[in-house]
Amino acid sequence: MDAYDGSMKFYVVDPSDPIIRVYQKAFPKLFTDGKDMPADLRAHLRYPEDLFKVQTNMYGRYHMTDPTTFYKQSDLWDIAQDPGSGQVTATPTTQPVVPIPGAPAGPSDRMDPYYLLMRLPNERDESFLILQPFVPHSDNNSRKNMTAFMIAKSDPNDFGRLEAFVMPEDQQVIGPAQVDGLINQDPSFAPQITLLNQSGSKVIQGNLLVIPVNQSLLYIRPYFVEASTTPVPQLKKVAVVYAGQVAVKDTLKDALNALFGGGAQTLEQQPGGPSTPTTADDAGRHNQPAGERAPQPSAAGVRGGPTSR
Repeated sequence: MDAYDGSMKFYVVDPSDPIIRVYQKAFPKLFTDGKDMPADLRAHLRYPEDLFKVQTNMYGRYHMTDPTTFYKQSDLWDIAQDPGSGQVTATPTTQPVVPIPGAPAGPSDRMDPYYLLMRLPNERDESFLILQPFVPHSDNNSRKNMTAFMIAKSDPNDFGRLEAFVMPEDQQVIGPAQVDGLINQDPSFAPQITLLNQSGSKVIQGNLLVIPVNQSLLYIRPYFVEASTTPVPQLKKVAVVYAGQVAVKDTLKDALNALFGGGAQTLEQQPGGPSTPTTADDAGRHNQPAGERAPQPSAAGVRGGPTSR
């Protein structure tokens, strides 16, 4: 929509879509070929979140290509359980979602997909994409380990490209809900949150982010403090989890340094401060968890190598 005169133009991104083809026949002069979209407008396209939700929900069943496996439904995936967000109580635990009696687990207790700027395995450049993690299906929600994650790209040259990365079958990769438990059980976490969660202030936990990095997964969750008199959230703590180890610090950079002994430059760097970033190789020489390699800021995946689809 033109903000000056209110005129509207409808660009067709996917000409093969059956619904848009029907509309085009009904209103042949209403739509414009997506190839004619200006480059500066195309650069701002985002793969639609609601469409991605439908696709990932269905892919949990239809990723099975072996007829026997599909018939037995032995490899069903669910969207990963939502570890929660919002205000943290005095005892920092994630508030469980109460399901409707007799109803199957639905979107209300599942993670929403989120947008990331990251570099995928075997790719040289960063991509703007939307990501959704999966866990194995279980009727009672007991299986919470990560089994795969799916992405959809939003960059102009790859807009709409879908790709799934499957965890190695011989490894148990912790999922978002399990990571939330690790954070809450960390002995250094409760005292810090309790200290912030008093004197007219409340602690608000942000969404838990799953970040594929090199041959493993990095989990990040921010914590904000909001004063009752001035309800403007301020970032106070960042929790980072890698290979079962937890670090809760004032900034993302400090949390990464606590886990790896060093890290790449972050946007938290204050003007006038040290400007020489630590290389990824330097970051990997300190405090590496047993059996894991330090994450590199230029790749994604899971230790052992994900299977890409």
